[in-house]
Amino acid sequence: MFHHNNNALEDLNILGYPNLRIIPDCLYNLKDLQIGKCENLELQPHQLQGLTYLTSLKITNCENIKMPLSEWGLARSTSLKTLTISDYHHHHSLLLPTTLAELFISSFKNLESLAFLSLQRLTSLKRLCISSCPNLQSFLPREGLFNTLSELFITYCPLLIQRCSKEKREDWPKIAHIPYVKIDDRLIL
Repeated sequence: MFHHNNNALEDLNILGYPNLRIIPDCLYNLKDLQIGKCENLELQPHQLQGLTYLTSLKITNCENIKMPLSEWGLARSTSLKTLTISDYHHHHSLLLPTTLAELFISSFKNLESLAFLSLQRLTSLKRLCISSCPNLQSFLPREGLFNTLSELFITYCPLLIQRCSKEKREDWPKIAHIPYVKIDDRLIL
């Protein structure tokens, strides 16, 4: 199936292979890649940089991926629309592609800020979901988020939830323009 001449594969889900160490290099026509619960997976920079048709990337519960996000080459992508990252432990500066419409961040246990993601560059972002980041205190750039953002979901992030509540008003003015804001399963109007 993973022969180097196989260029018809567009969707690939690799879930629940704790002993998997590498993925093949012949996945250049993928549009949708999902990798989860592969604790020993070692991604190489060229493997993600070569995925020029990729529209959706989801990497969850792969704690041992050593490659920093900054080396994934995502900023050069012109087709990536949806990115989901969960249980990732490197927080180096990262430029995401401006084509990104949906961003899902979850289970970053020690993360205090999303400044490393340069959210202010995401001019196409429509949906932002942040979940299970207990130490996250800040995700907003000083300038706020673009008016393109139409949905914001925040769950299980107690420090961030305090800052974004209408009552506290610390970050509320920066997100008040977003039409649909849901914080811990409560719709905020």
